[in-house]
Amino acid sequence: MLKALAACRTSALGRPSSSAATRFPFLPAGLCDLADLARGVRNGTESVPYRAADGEKPISCLFETRCADAFRCLGFTVRELGQGCGRVADCLALAPADRFGVILDAKVRREGYTLGTDDRQFCDYATRHSRELAPSGIDRVYFAVIGSGFRQHDLENLAQYMAAEPIRSVCFLETHALMRLVNDSIHQRDTFRLSEIDRLLFGNKIIVA
Repeated sequence: MLKALAACRTSALGRPSSSAATRFPFLPAGLCDLADLARGVRNGTESVPYRAADGEKPISCLFETRCADAFRCLGFTVRELGQGCGRVADCLALAPADRFGVILDAKVRREGYTLGTDDRQFCDYATRHSRELAPSGIDRVYFAVIGSGFRQHDLENLAQYMAAEPIRSVCFLETHALMRLVNDSIHQRDTFRLSEIDRLLFGNKIIVA
């Protein structure tokens, strides 16, 4: 089921979304706007990330929540941490029975994510959260950035920078790939296991749909 998602490519920035309900018929309705939110779009309207009307969540926080919900749909136990706070990752997705976890950071970018000065912050996340999870038996920890598109050389630079950190692999996960993961896991619920995600995340890569 997941082999098609393991492909990597050198440039996938800002790919426009198609009709999610048509492309992913088993995807829960609440996740159908995931790809739009990753590009700073709400209800089909361009918006400025990190700003919102009175009483509304900023798009960045809404995107983090949607990503957490997507991992819950996959069967992970999710701890939401960040919500725009720079001291911790956005959330942790844990699979205690399989003894692995994923440190998640969700990035809203109109033209896709590019690595800037986040590398040091990501290293802090990896060290802090890996140590926190070790006593609970989580001995394989992955680091995943979720966004609308990524560049291969950013992945290579980040993986090299984080090589000394206590994580198993670094991956960039496109929102369309996450949507397909959830869709396929529901479609094949009788046979889907979180161990498939464990295998998918192993090895530094960009995961695309």
